[in-house]
Amino acid sequence: MPAQRPWTAEEWKITVLSAYWQYFLTLTFAQLGTRWGRIHRVENWLRWVARQGNTHRDRLLYVIRWECGEIGDRPHCHMFLGGMKDVSNPLSMCFILMDNWRKREGICQVRVFERACPAGSQLSWRPKRLGLGSQQLRDFKIW
Repeated sequence: MPAQRPWTAEEWKITVLSAYWQYFLTLTFAQLGTRWGRIHRVENWLRWVARQGNTHRDRLLYVIRWECGEIGDRPHCHMFLGGMKDVSNPLSMCFILMDNWRKREGICQVRVFERACPAGSQLSWRPKRLGLGSQQLRDFKIW
């Protein structure tokens, strides 16, 4: 059996913080604008998200990975999100987040982060559950 490769710092951070993740999101943009414009639009939206979660944006936990789509090469981002307080119905909050992003920016997919982990498994189950490959998971950056 081949030896498992060592974890990157980003994989380790995502795994250590897994108890705090609440959602996994994919955000796309109807109007592309500039790279910095997209970053600022996501940051402004995170301020709104923090208000919905009864917290401050600085207290939100999030990891964002930017990439371009396979078809059409359109930029979008994937995000782990946590740190929202007072979320009594996580599934309902998914629809609130999706609806607000769609009104502002474009298409959004929000999924509740599943914490269930099969016995003896470490990071290997997470990419499959989230629809990410291990290479994609390594590319996440902590902000």
